[in-house]
Amino acid sequence: GVVDLNKQQQYIKEFLLLALHDSGRYSRKQKEKVYNLNYYVKRACDFIGENFDKEITVEQIANELHINKNYFIKLFKNDLGQTPSRYILETRLIRARYLIMQTDRPISEIAYTCGFNTPSYFAKCFQTRFKILPSNLRQNQSEK
Repeated sequence: GVVDLNKQQQYIKEFLLLALHDSGRYSRKQKEKVYNLNYYVKRACDFIGENFDKEITVEQIANELHINKNYFIKLFKNDLGQTPSRYILETRLIRARYLIMQTDRPISEIAYTCGFNTPSYFAKCFQTRFKILPSNLRQNQSEK
């Protein structure tokens, strides 16, 4: 009777407490996964920021992070909505635009400084991204 009912209630309480404890642990594990994901992407972005002026490949970045290249690409795309290659190009172009606007260094020198192999490839990428040629941007800046 009454003793069995108290024992049952005690078991139910213990079960619920254990279940609650486990769900908290599960939720922390999920947060750790997200943290790790952001950690790899953040490290990759830092690496790109420090090395955009050099020849860098996605393989090289994945090796630097000690993770599989395809897994790295997937993490990066999930986090930033673009491929690492696209991010490298974007970083180079934004840096180049800044240098064109803030310095009087020759555009060809800026192209090489920002990791482009040729000034013509740089100009093509720049125009595609910013809808203006680097030389026209420079000209517009000097007219202001």
